[in-house]
Parts: sequence; C-alpha cells; structure tokens
Amino acid sequence: MITWAADRRSTRIDALYATIAVLGGVVLYFVGAYGSGFFPEDGDQPLWLRIGPLLLGAFSVFLRRGMPLTSLILGTAAFAADFLMGPSVALFVIFQDNLYSATAYGPRRTQWWLNGFAVTIALGCGIWLGVASDSFRWGFLVALIVIGLSTTPVLTGVIVRLYRQRLAEAKEHARQLARLAELDRRGAVNAERTRMARELHDAVANQFGAIAMQTAALISRGDLDEATRQTVLHTIRDSSLRGLAELRGMIELLRAPGEGADAPVSHRLDEAEALAASVPGLKVDLKVTGTPEELPAAVDLAGYRILQESLANAAKYGTGVAEAVIDYAEAVTITVDSPIGTVTPGADSGGAGLVGMSERTQLLGGTFAAGPLGHPQGTVWRMRAVLPFSREEK
Repeated sequence: MITWAADRRSTRIDALYATIAVLGGVVLYFVGAYGSGFFPEDGDQPLWLRIGPLLLGAFSVFLRRGMPLTSLILGTAAFAADFLMGPSVALFVIFQDNLYSATAYGPRRTQWWLNGFAVTIALGCGIWLGVASDSFRWGFLVALIVIGLSTTPVLTGVIVRLYRQRLAEAKEHARQLARLAELDRRGAVNAERTRMARELHDAVANQFGAIAMQTAALISRGDLDEATRQTVLHTIRDSSLRGLAELRGMIELLRAPGEGADAPVSHRLDEAEALAASVPGLKVDLKVTGTPEELPAAVDLAGYRILQESLANAAKYGTGVAEAVIDYAEAVTITVDSPIGTVTPGADSGGAGLVGMSERTQLLGGTFAAGPLGHPQGTVWRMRAVLPFSREEK
C-alpha cells in the first residue's frame, strides 16, 4: 500500500518545483551545461535523449516530501543515466535535492546510510583516479570533493530535521502552557465565584434572615399591641436598609475598574460594638481583651464577617443571648458562645454560613471550629476562629 506523507499544500509546492526543474534543465541543456560521455567513440548524445533522465529527475522532485525514499531511488537512477551520457548541471542539482529530501523527510536512519554510501563512493573514486593517473594526490583531492558534494545536502537535511523537531517541541510546549493557563484561568474564575458567593451570603443573608425571622414572629403573634408592632416594623425596615446598603456596596465594588492591592474594606473589626448592638432580638455581652490594633485589610474584613455571621446564627438558633470575646494577641481570636435553642445551627440552611466562615479562616491560614460545648447552664454552641496576621502587612 502506497502511503503519501505530504499534505496538499506541500504537494502543490513540490509540483511547482518539478516544473521548474524541467524548464531549468532544458535551458541548461541548450546553453551547453553538460559534459561528454564515458564512451567518446559514440560521440555526444542528442539532446532529446537527455530529456528522459531529466523528466525522471523532475518526477523525483515531485515525490520529495510525499515519498522521499522513492524519490531518492528514482533520482539516483536518473543521475546515473545522465552521468553515463555526460554529467549535466541540471541532474546534479536534482540529485543534491534528492539527498537532502531523503534525509529531511525520510526515516531517521536514512542519514547514516547516505553518509556511509557517500564516503564509500568517494573513496572508490579517489582510489580509481589515483591508480589511473598514478598520482595519489589527485585521488585524495577527488575523494575530498566527492565527500563534500555528497555529504553537504545530507548534513543540511539533518540540520533542517533537527530544527523542525525543536519547532514541534516548542509548539507542543506552547500548547501545554496554553492549557495550563486555561486551567489557571478556570481555577481563578471558580475561586472568584466562591469568594463572591461567600461575600454575598455574609453581606445580605444575615440581614434578610433577620427580616424573615422578625416577620414570622410578627405574623404569628396576633396579641401584640400597636406600639410593639411599630417597633418590630421599624426594626425590619432598618435591617432591610442595611442589607440593601451591603448589596449596593458589593455591586459598586464589582463595577469598579481595576483592582487595588490595598483597597479599603467597608467594615472593620473595631466596629464590633456597633455590630453587636444592631443584631435584632439578641442581647450580646461583648468583651475585648488584649490591645486592639490596626489589622491588615483581609483580616479586618474576615473578622467582621465571622463575628457578624456568628451573632446572626446566635439570633436565629439561640435563646436570645450570646457572649462574644475578641482577643488581640499574636493572632485575632473571635469566640461566640450562645445557648442552643430548638433548632441546631445550620440545620435549615445547609450550613452555608459555617462553610463561609471556615473558608474565610482557612484563606488566612487560621483555624475555625464550631459545635456544641458542655456548659453548667446547659448546652452551648461555640464558634471560634483564630486569624493569624503579620504586622508587616498592615
């Protein structure tokens, strides 16, 4: 079965080369670019007889990339026939291209066979000429000329083959880098989506959770007087306004062009007292130990969000009271204890708040724990986050 190794574009180019070989060979014949044959008694061969080897050589040029070994065989036969009639420039150039093409496009081991063949022919010609002329100097010179003429296209083919191999390796490396870059981009997009989902939950879900809880209480209690109902409605209104403000702030942050490395945060941990007082339906005993200091932006915002989520969970799932401790030391430690009510924290929300607090803590290299804790006054739910920070980051 014949296998054609060249593509359509290469085949069209080689067909053009073959046409040029025929036309160029005819021109070289008419200007006398050929020598006498090895049989002087027969005289010079007519030009029309040389057209046969020329056409065969041109056909070998057409096969140079599609069937390189077949091209070498046909080219060698055409060169030998032309050499016997009297070597011509046209077939010599074509044969040089046959040697180059077989090395550059043929099997890898072809170069060793061609170099060995060239050296053998060169030594044979040198010895024959040295013996015939009784001059080893001329034999050595002819051997060097033949070696140079026959090995030069082979070595050129080797260099071109190595270049193509390096180019293919570089393209494959570039494709691998592109795939890795695409994977990195997808990872960054997923990480950004996770961060946005966490921020959206922490910023809005707490406020709307409080609104839902207060609205349910207002609907279920039909015995409330008008003053109490107005107080609850005002609390609902304040919670909705705070949630809307948080949502607008996030949208503005997403719309802002560019990314600042030290972009200011909208909330800080030193606002903990105001945050504790703003949680509806929860009485918070807040304590701050250690020496409060300025924190890096990421730690400051994460600490505020963790405290906000912990107090919101205490309000939704607890008994209306909570103890919060913020300790400033080598790391910021936030601890919130609240008695467990009738519903386990995270049971009706899929635990999204707990997951968000854990992710925020892990991103900063800290530790987070949440769960029931034995207590003399009953079972207490404790949330504890340790946020390390470096003072050089501030």
